[in-house]
Amino acid sequence: MKSNVGNAVYSGVLGLLLGVAGVHLNGYVAAVAIPEDFFTAFNPEITVFIVNVITQFISFGLLAMIVGAILGRLSSRWLFTSTVCYIAFMLYLSVGVAFVYSTEISNPYSGGLSYWWLTASYLVLPICLFMATFLAKKRQSRNASV
Repeated sequence: MKSNVGNAVYSGVLGLLLGVAGVHLNGYVAAVAIPEDFFTAFNPEITVFIVNVITQFISFGLLAMIVGAILGRLSSRWLFTSTVCYIAFMLYLSVGVAFVYSTEISNPYSGGLSYWWLTASYLVLPICLFMATFLAKKRQSRNASV
């Protein structure tokens, strides 16, 4: 039981750090200029989706892969630690950002179905986090058996 509490604590801390670093990095990545020809070449929703996937991967996906590799190596319960990390990340996005940047508290998933081209922000981080944690755990268990 003590191990589960320790796993939850460091997973939560890593999730909060992932949120802090990702939001800060997202500010820089979002400031990159995109040529106007790129927006006129495709449907506007598809273009926003492509730009959003790239931005989310650079801002959050790469960091989530690093955090997932750490979680996969430190804990034997990869799904539990990844879930706690993701919950802490979402808590920071909904409440922490409001306190840090003096805005109102919001639900990160509000309006998700009506704006399908923004789904990249809901999918990139969890996919990268869970996949990296699973692969790190699988690699560690394979190396331990050899």
